[in-house]
Amino acid sequence: MDEPVLTDEEKALAEKKKQAMLAMEGEEGRRHREDLERKKQEEELKIKLEDERTKVGHELERLASEKEKLELKWVELNEIKAPLEKSLEPIVTKEAQVEKEESDIEKKEHSTSDPVERQATEKMRWEVEDRRRLVEKERWRMEDEIGKVNAIIKTNSDKYQELLAEEEKSQKRLDEINKNLSVYNK
Repeated sequence: MDEPVLTDEEKALAEKKKQAMLAMEGEEGRRHREDLERKKQEEELKIKLEDERTKVGHELERLASEKEKLELKWVELNEIKAPLEKSLEPIVTKEAQVEKEESDIEKKEHSTSDPVERQATEKMRWEVEDRRRLVEKERWRMEDEIGKVNAIIKTNSDKYQELLAEEEKSQKRLDEINKNLSVYNK
């Protein structure tokens, strides 16, 4: 609330009135006035603490909701990632088989002195190299997809950690508020 703006004269008069009241109230009146002022301050502080407790409670609810969204997103992403990883396994196995086949052909090519046989072996090696490149492209594509999902999971995990830190801070503040309010609620 806005307090009325007082002139210097009005301020001086109010101060003189206050001095007169203090001088005339006596010991009993002073204790009574101080007791009323203390109770008023306590009530104002209690109201502030209760308001802050409500705000912190809402903040904790918001954080819990955000965490739940990230948890559900993690489940969704994990359900996408698992089949991708499963489909990558046979590709890696096939790549290893093609590499072994390529290695065997290269050995055969080097051990052959007959030009016709060497040329036929070289053509086989080229075909196997082409197959290996196709398999590698497929593996890279799958690894990229998995990498994209992993990047989203990492980003969400980082956000989740931030929410946990905020939640801990808010919970500590709520505990402080409740401890302070317990003094007034005895």
